[in-house]
Amino acid sequence: MKIDIKLMENKRKIAKYKDLEIIADIGEENEGLGQFPEPYDYFVASIGLCSGHYAREFCIARGIEYKDIAISTEMIKSPDCKDHKRFKIHLKLPETFPEKYKKALMLTLKSCPVKKTIQANPVFDYELE
Repeated sequence: MKIDIKLMENKRKIAKYKDLEIIADIGEENEGLGQFPEPYDYFVASIGLCSGHYAREFCIARGIEYKDIAISTEMIKSPDCKDHKRFKIHLKLPETFPEKYKKALMLTLKSCPVKKTIQANPVFDYELE
């Protein structure tokens, strides 16, 4: 997978993947326009989006309605280490969600490849061309 980044005016950046674009900005407090999420916001969002994908697929496979499931991702800074972050994925299920599938759904969310990639401590190679 390769994503190309183009640096734009007013601190915007555009990530291009296939025929799709993701626009990132910086908040006004840091001289950006604040019209799009910041790069780190997309990172945090990707964890929740991945969990949402797996929750939806889990429900579809079992004929369970998924539209009233609410998922949010929260990044919490750990007080014991300035660089250590904790991610909390909140899952709110409708009252009609079958009790027998709740634990299995939680296990399914934990299979998110975004989470697994972070946990694998990926290596970052920077190359000057």
